[in-house]
Amino acid sequence: MTAARLGRWTLAAVVLCGGCGGDSAGGPALAELQTSVADPSGHTTNAYCTVLPVLLGGRARAEIDVAGEFSMLIEGNNDLVLISFDGVHDATELELAIDAGTLRAGYSESLEVTTTRERRFTVRLSSRCTP
Repeated sequence: MTAARLGRWTLAAVVLCGGCGGDSAGGPALAELQTSVADPSGHTTNAYCTVLPVLLGGRARAEIDVAGEFSMLIEGNNDLVLISFDGVHDATELELAIDAGTLRAGYSESLEVTTTRERRFTVRLSSRCTP
C-alpha cells in the first residue's frame, strides 16, 4: 500500500469514527417505562418494562393482562409512549401520552383504577426499569 493510499484510508477512518468513544455513540439515551400493578392489600404484580425504540420507524407494543380484571396497552415509538386501559371505568380519561424526553429526565406517577367488576388497583408508572 502506498503512502498516499494509506493516508486516505487513515483520513477516512478518522472522519467516520470521529464521534466514537466515550460512554455514548452519540445517539439518544434509552427511554424506558416500568409499569406495575398493586391490589388493595399492596401485593404488586405485572411488573413490565417497555424500552422505546431508538431508530426512526421502530415501534414497541405490549398488551398486559392484569389477573383477568383489566388490561393495559402500551404502544411507543422513538418519541412517545401511549398507555390505554380496557376493562376499567373512565378508561378514556386514564389514557396517557408521555414523551421520551420526559422519561429520560425522570418520570413517576400512580393511577387509581376501578375495574368494571368494581375492584380497585393502583397502576405505578416510572421511567426507570428495575430487574
